[in-house]
Amino acid sequence: MKLKKVMLFMLCAVLFSNTFTLNAFSDGYSGEIIPIQSVAVSDNAIMQNVTAKSAILVEASTSTVIADKNAEKIRPIAHLAKLMTVLITAEQIESGKLNLDDTVTVSSNANSKGAPQIWLDVGEKISVDELLKSITIGNANDACTALAEKIGGTEEKFVKLINKRATELGMSDTKFADCTGISENTVSTAYDLSILVKELLKFESLTPYFTTWIANVRNNQVELVSTNRLIRTYNGCTGLKSCSSATAGDSLVATAKRGNMEICVVVLGSNNDDLKFSEAKAVMDYGFTAFEIYEPEFDKEILSKIKVNNGEKLKTSVKFNNLSNVLIPRGVYPQITYEFERENSVEAPVKIGDKVGNIVFSNGDKTILKSNIVIAEKVEKIKMPFAIKRILFNLLYT
Repeated sequence: MKLKKVMLFMLCAVLFSNTFTLNAFSDGYSGEIIPIQSVAVSDNAIMQNVTAKSAILVEASTSTVIADKNAEKIRPIAHLAKLMTVLITAEQIESGKLNLDDTVTVSSNANSKGAPQIWLDVGEKISVDELLKSITIGNANDACTALAEKIGGTEEKFVKLINKRATELGMSDTKFADCTGISENTVSTAYDLSILVKELLKFESLTPYFTTWIANVRNNQVELVSTNRLIRTYNGCTGLKSCSSATAGDSLVATAKRGNMEICVVVLGSNNDDLKFSEAKAVMDYGFTAFEIYEPEFDKEILSKIKVNNGEKLKTSVKFNNLSNVLIPRGVYPQITYEFERENSVEAPVKIGDKVGNIVFSNGDKTILKSNIVIAEKVEKIKMPFAIKRILFNLLYT
C-alpha cells in the first residue's frame, strides 16, 4: 500500500510538471514502402501459330495477360456484342431490378431483327429466362433486342447504357452501335473483350446458360443449339460464345476452369470455324500446362499486432493492403522466397491504411509480387483523462 501511495504522489508530480509522456520512443522504419503490384507473365511464342487476326490469352482470376496477338486492334465483333447485354442483365438481376420470371412484351422493333432469331411475334410475352437462353445459346437477335428494350426502355437508350458500362469497365476501344452486333460499327478489341469476360465470370449463375448445348424455348417450338463446340469437348469449359459473320470472320470467346485457374481466350477474325476452335484449344492448353497460381505463403507473425505509443490502445492490427494470388511459370513455386520489413511500433494517432512495412516475394532476382503492410484498425492519440484512468487502474488493480 505504501508503494502505491508513493506511485500516486509521483503521478501528481508528473501532472503538475506539464511534461506528461507515456512513451516518447518509437522504433524508426527507414525502408522504402513499395506499392502493391502483380508482375505480369508474358509469353507470345504460343501466338506464332495463331492465324486469327487478333487473339489474347488471359488468366482471369489474377487478371494476367499470358500472351496476345494484335490484342488492341479494333475490329467488328458481331454476336460477341451480346455478351454485354448478358452482363447488364445479370447485374440487373443481382440488384433486384429484374427477375428471371419477369415477362417481356415483344415490340415490332425486336420482331424485325433478322437471323439468327427465335421468330418472336409482335405482342408475344416471353420470360427473361427464355430470352437469356436464346441469347447465350442461340445468338438470337430478336431475343437480345427484346431484353434490351425491357431494361433500357428502347434499344437506343440501352445502347447508351452499354456504352457507358463499357467505359466504366475500362473498355476504351469498344463502341456499341447496337446491342446485337449486326452493325459493322459495333467494334471492340480482344483485350477489351477479355475485360468483359472477367466481369461476366463473377456471375456463377450464368454458367448453366453458357454451358448448355441444346435447349428449347417458346413452348418447345424453337430449339436452340450452341455453336460453341468447346462446351462439349474441352475439359473444364465454362462458356462463352462463338459466332461468325462476313465482316468479323469466325470469332470465339472461350473460358475454362481447372482447379484454381480460370483461363480465357479471345479469338477474332479467324479464317474458318475449325481453325478457330483448334487454335483456341491449343492456346488454352498452353495456359493450363505452362503456368500455375501461386498463393502467397508467409509467417503469420508478420501480421501480429503492432505496438502503439501514446495511443488509446496499446496495440493494433495490421494487414496486407492487397496481397493476392499471382500467376507463375509451372515448377517455380518451390523456388519462391520472401523478405519483409515492418516497424516495431507506431506513434498515435494512426488510421486505417497507414503504411508500416512491406513484403516482397521473389524468384531469384526477379520480383513476382509485393505488397504494403498497413494499419487495419485506427487508434486515436491518448488524451489526459484517459491516460490518468489507465495509470490509476494499473496501479490499483495490478
